[in-house]
Amino acid sequence: MNGINQIKSPCIGVCEYEKVADRDTERTCKGCSRTAEEIEEWFLASEERRKEIIINCEKRKQHKELEKEIEVTKRIVKNLNSR
Repeated sequence: MNGINQIKSPCIGVCEYEKVADRDTERTCKGCSRTAEEIEEWFLASEERRKEIIINCEKRKQHKELEKEIEVTKRIVKNLNSR
């Protein structure tokens, strides 16, 4: 390898932070799902660390999608029970 990191940033240009639902102190980017710390370290991160960050982002995105699905299901059940 030529010393240049080959893994590209997951940034999609939607750089706005949101709180993680189950953690009051952690905030992630709405666009790429990285924490502020992960964003700060990205430029100097090794290939291995970048892979870890990408995996963490994917896990956060999946968790967020599951939370949305749970909320939709709760609303559907509530509507069915109120009939």
